[in-house]
Amino acid sequence: MLEDERMRLSSIEFALAKGEADIRAGHTVRYTPGLMKESSEKGKRAALKGDPVKADVR
Repeated sequence: MLEDERMRLSSIEFALAKGEADIRAGHTVRYTPGLMKESSEKGKRAALKGDPVKADVR
């Protein structure tokens, strides 16, 4: 159980480091209501098709 928690924390730290590096490199997308609507609709379509949910989205 402790090893599972270490793995989970390690993956979170990796994701944060990657995100921070992307921000420093200018690889960002403006957060807008349109972006959220598009993302939500894409997720609903995928769910209706039965596509698996990515682990980092759960």
